[in-house]
Amino acid sequence: MVAALMLLARSVRAVVSPETVTFEVEQNTVLSVGSSITGLVAALVLQMSLVSLLVLRLVGRLERLSRHDPLTALLNRRAMDELLAQEEQRVRRMAGRDDNATAAQMAVLMIDIDHFKRVNDLQGHVAGDRALQHLATVMAAQLREIDHLARWGGEEFLALLPATRADEAEALAERLCERVRSLPLARDDSRLMLTVSVGVSAWLGPHDDLAALLTRADRALYTAKHDGRDCVRVAPSTPALAAVRQA
Repeated sequence: MVAALMLLARSVRAVVSPETVTFEVEQNTVLSVGSSITGLVAALVLQMSLVSLLVLRLVGRLERLSRHDPLTALLNRRAMDELLAQEEQRVRRMAGRDDNATAAQMAVLMIDIDHFKRVNDLQGHVAGDRALQHLATVMAAQLREIDHLARWGGEEFLALLPATRADEAEALAERLCERVRSLPLARDDSRLMLTVSVGVSAWLGPHDDLAALLTRADRALYTAKHDGRDCVRVAPSTPALAAVRQA
């Protein structure tokens, strides 16, 4: 019986796709079942394998739901908080190495949809949801593979840019603004023009921390809003100026 089960285990292959789980048996496999008990055990092994795979799929799906915003499919704030903490640890480890100064850098973009309340009030919440989904797709397409984009809250997004200097982050933010501006949301026989304001903040060195980094990005975003929206503003890149702005 043990030999039969071992042969069964070697010959059965589970093929998992996003929609189905299929068991395939090798064509030349011959399994001789000597008793009804052996056959029952073999059937139970298959059933347990199927249940295990289904549980793994369910756990993976629940994990994804816990880390992603259901409307935009972007990372949620919880997941971004974890990535920010990991990135902070990485830049601190790299800070003492002189071989690659850029690797010890990181930046964030605080992004806010301009006049989003007006969209909800005049066009309805369905249009507001479509606008969020549209902008999430457009902005994600402008980022690099190493970057991360999250829905930070409401109509606000946060992009984490590892190994990125302030000037590089500013250039990326400018491209992002231009792309959003050039791709309105199509709605039946009309187009909804959308723009975003962006605050850029870069890591200032070993004395810096995540709270200060995000505060500077938020204040730079406020400046962009105050300066007319649909623009990018960069937080001070020197510790002294940053301290003055945060005071």
